[in-house]
Amino acid sequence: MRINETFNQNLTTDYIPGSLNDDQGRDIGPTGNFVALVPRDFKYSIISPLRGSAGVTYFFTDKGFITGSLEYVGYSGMRARTKYSTVANENKDFNESSKIEIKDTYKSGINARVGGEYRAGLFRGRLGLAYLSDPYKDLNDGINRSKLLFSAGAGVRNDRFFADVSGTVSTFKSAYTPYVLNNAQDYSSVDISNRTFNVMLTVGTFF
Repeated sequence: MRINETFNQNLTTDYIPGSLNDDQGRDIGPTGNFVALVPRDFKYSIISPLRGSAGVTYFFTDKGFITGSLEYVGYSGMRARTKYSTVANENKDFNESSKIEIKDTYKSGINARVGGEYRAGLFRGRLGLAYLSDPYKDLNDGINRSKLLFSAGAGVRNDRFFADVSGTVSTFKSAYTPYVLNNAQDYSSVDISNRTFNVMLTVGTFF
């Protein structure tokens, strides 16, 4: 995808009166505290990770089905490129540095999903489980950022009407680092265990 980006920067200062005086003792400090800079434009393109998946589904006649899939995601193959600068070397430096940073940060991963649905007359029931691998190459803070997602749902369906309620629980770990120093032994990160729960209700009719 191609992105056209415009960004603005502003500088605000707090001047203490009397900090700058001339030889007569008169304050010659700045009279304004806001400096607006000219907006900057930047155009670049992003190549998303290569994905490949394979799956299998088994149907129990009209009683439901079980399905599973494996997905390969080449995070390290992402790219950010630009031709916006009129200086060829600046474009080349951006492209090369982004490539190196992506390769040093990300790795390829495998995601797995399995689920099933049971049908009994108008009733429908579903269960699912998904594992999303950690895309980061180095565990500098010792945290594995892979995710587990559990889902369950139930509903009714006939030829004219359907209603369904489903819930998803997502669990993963993250870290918060307020600052970073050259020596990792001189600072710490807060380990965070995240659990999110989403519920969705869907009601519809067929025409």
